[in-house]
Amino acid sequence: MKNKLIAIVWLPLALLLGGCFNATPSEQLMQQKIDARIQQETQGLFKVVALKKLNAYQPDDNTYLAKLKLTLEATQSIDDMIEAVKNDPTLPPLQKMQSGLTLTAMKLAMPNVKAGDRVESTKVYRFIKTENGWRLDKAVEDTSL
Repeated sequence: MKNKLIAIVWLPLALLLGGCFNATPSEQLMQQKIDARIQQETQGLFKVVALKKLNAYQPDDNTYLAKLKLTLEATQSIDDMIEAVKNDPTLPPLQKMQSGLTLTAMKLAMPNVKAGDRVESTKVYRFIKTENGWRLDKAVEDTSL
């Protein structure tokens, strides 16, 4: 009987406190979310290979701001990506044009990017807590970190 009473008291308490351990996003979660965003924005040209949290704060229970140093690695050269888009028969013409313009803009900004090249970037990212966990909102201009 005593064991049942202990289970009745401790089980709900453990479940209640279990939700408190996700108070801030982990570095692994931040890297996954940012990597997915960067790969989407660069059409797979860059991936996040390292992330270091430099500073962070939580202005409220549902917002987390983190100053992160990212190491990005090029998966292939921009020229190879442009050729792949031009020669891909499965891409609709409008998507091919959009991808081509995006890659051309990246080529103008970084003309000599080759596969394996690494770039470091330091930015402040905002994460929003939702019912389904932490979601990457965007990079923000926050000089207080």
